[in-house]
Amino acid sequence: MQPSSNPSNLPGSGAQQFSLPPPPNGTVPPSFNGQLTATGEISVEKSASASRAVPLQLSGAPFSTAGVNVPPGQPLTGGAPAIPAGAMVANPAPVAAGGQGHQRKAGGGGAARQKTPKAKVMPTELDIEGPTSNTAYQEALNDQQLTVSPQALGFLPSNYWLNLDSSFGELVTKFFQRKNNANCRFPHKLYNALAIVQQDPKMYNLLGVKWITDNVFKVDKLIFGRVLGISSIDGGLFHRQGNFPSHGFKELNATEIAEIKKTYDVSDVDQDRIRLMHHPMFSKTSDEDSVNRCKWCNTDQKE
Repeated sequence: MQPSSNPSNLPGSGAQQFSLPPPPNGTVPPSFNGQLTATGEISVEKSASASRAVPLQLSGAPFSTAGVNVPPGQPLTGGAPAIPAGAMVANPAPVAAGGQGHQRKAGGGGAARQKTPKAKVMPTELDIEGPTSNTAYQEALNDQQLTVSPQALGFLPSNYWLNLDSSFGELVTKFFQRKNNANCRFPHKLYNALAIVQQDPKMYNLLGVKWITDNVFKVDKLIFGRVLGISSIDGGLFHRQGNFPSHGFKELNATEIAEIKKTYDVSDVDQDRIRLMHHPMFSKTSDEDSVNRCKWCNTDQKE
């Protein structure tokens, strides 16, 4: 059967398989909306809820369609799964969250090769033994069984996350350590980290933030700075142009901490490495609009 370059001829759902040798120049026809596997098989999917085909693992260099080249390892716009080395994208339009996209592997279901996540920052103070150590953190980055379900935990922004689990290592390298942008703002990273720890308190050892009350949270600057990949942790987090003050977060003062201590165990809070923080628009039960209102502002201009 000859391959079709017009997906509109296909049925309204499912996939059709066509035999096509891999083109010598590493491209497929620009009008072809499909996927090329490592064996030269093309899978075309037509779905009302997905605006592009899901990337497949390919051997060798990336392929391109519709004039779009996507470097290996970069996440897709709109929260779709990250592109593995040698993948291709048929259509740059984002897939809506909860669409029918499925992550597939080439080679008859064989394991796709993935780069081993490497820690961006390893504070020397955490060159210790125990669950908060740099060694334990690196092991967690490489643990493919340590997974998170972003949609189930209510990750923000809500339209960014697909209903797909992610390994902790992938979440760190492709979200927490990405440069702040519209889909990856500091309040989003903080809110999502707190949601993970709320569901599994042991994850505090890897993320360094934890709700104490509905409105007050604890932050270990070394652990949280490590997962964000911040090299200058004090300046990046607590300087008045750092992430916390510039987004309107404030530390509790000694009087407020003493009041918290009457009810909660915060004996490890030293107002240096471990601090208590709050924000009038940011709480355990905040909706997305409230969190989005924690916007960056130039605190120097407020003087």
